[in-house]
Amino acid sequence: TLRAEKESLVAQGDTGADGKIVFKDLYLGRYYIKEIKPAPGYVLDEEKHEALLAYKDQETAIVKERVEVQETPVKVRLVKIDQETEEPLEGVGFCIWKESGEEDAEPKGSDRQILRTDARGEISLAYLAPGAYCIQESDPLPGYISDGTIRRFVIGEDGMFRMEQDAPSYKEGEIIIKNEKVPPEEDAPEEEPPGAARTGDGRSVIF
Repeated sequence: TLRAEKESLVAQGDTGADGKIVFKDLYLGRYYIKEIKPAPGYVLDEEKHEALLAYKDQETAIVKERVEVQETPVKVRLVKIDQETEEPLEGVGFCIWKESGEEDAEPKGSDRQILRTDARGEISLAYLAPGAYCIQESDPLPGYISDGTIRRFVIGEDGMFRMEQDAPSYKEGEIIIKNEKVPPEEDAPEEEPPGAARTGDGRSVIF
């Protein structure tokens, strides 16, 4: 006897505080469990997980099947490198904040978080909740030009990373920022001694 059409929805629910969900009163058969909304800070699991409820014996009144799903946290990696050599730059400070909804809003109070790049020139962010975020260089290294550009990225409801709302999405985000060195100052011309004059070939002579 057919109890449910193939690929039809037979049950839906939310996990509890213990991360578990129980589906009851299901007929014997093969089922697929699929996540439709991840917890904040995690990436949507698009895989179908199989659960087989099969007859065991006459003395088993209730058949149970356990399905364990491993969640993947949202991850964003910022990389700061030298523009010419592409060597990592350690100790560069960045201000990171979540947008409040006001256009071009600057971070305020507790919203402001300063992080610094490590020896690999990286800052790693994880478990970011859905929303729009901004990142801006706040403390450049000596000898490098300060980059005050505000870079914006979005974490969707599915936990996916995007540089803009309609841009391609990725399970792990990466932002690479190149830093340009301050150009060397040109040597100032030497002052000519008093009474000096120039010959036709540009040389200085003193009378």
